[in-house]
Amino acid sequence: GIGHTNTVSGAVTIAGVTDAVTVAAGADHSLALLADGTVLAWGRNDRGQLGTGTTDVGLVPAPVVGLDDVVAIAGGATHSLAVKADGSVWAWGDNALGNLGDGTTVSSLVPVQVARFSD
Repeated sequence: GIGHTNTVSGAVTIAGVTDAVTVAAGADHSLALLADGTVLAWGRNDRGQLGTGTTDVGLVPAPVVGLDDVVAIAGGATHSLAVKADGSVWAWGDNALGNLGDGTTVSSLVPVQVARFSD
């Protein structure tokens, strides 16, 4: 998420990631949940795991398309997940083995709702 693919040996500040309340990581991508309930993603994106609507590599953090009011995030190897405040679960990325949980094996470049928890 620092704008290049050179190796860095130490902690760095990720530009554009402010007010993060939690972070999550997949195999080669990262996610940050911001205090305003939005999600940023960066890193490898060959399976759409960034949720940005493309498979372009994420050299810098970019918003996950269409997600707001998020309270939790998780990163799988090549897919990502989020839980919204209303209890709905959203997933995006690789779905070759049903990773997204939407009943298909169709991958998604943007979040799709896969479940909703109820009280």
